Amino acid sequence: MASDDCWKIFVSEIKKLLIKKTRIMALTIKQQENIFKVEGHINSTTAKQFKNHLEFFLLYTKSLTINIDNVEEIDKYGMRAFHDLYTTALTYNKKFEIIGYGCKDIYEDIQHQYAA
Repeated sequence: MASDDCWKIFVSEIKKLLIKKTRIMALTIKQQENIFKVEGHINSTTAKQFKNHLEFFLLYTKSLTINIDNVEEIDKYGMRAFHDLYTTALTYNKKFEIIGYGCKDIYEDIQHQYAA
């Protein structure tokens, strides 16, 4: 195998890793009326920004609705962000909703946490 061929394979693999890393780190939050549509991954690299962004809106509005239909991943840091948003909503007597595929699992996890 010529050294040029090795270089092409190496560069190709690096591109694949960069594309994969970019997808994992990507999180998009779009506001449509009073619903925040979240797309991507809520994980260790995005959870803090996710929580901070939505907490701001929660504090300055009467309610917050999050649509998670297009969320591909929620890790333990993402779940912690949902717990924190829920706690903030309770503290300030705000309406807080999570809608979309997987919302039942999040609610059950939050309720389990508060039942203990």
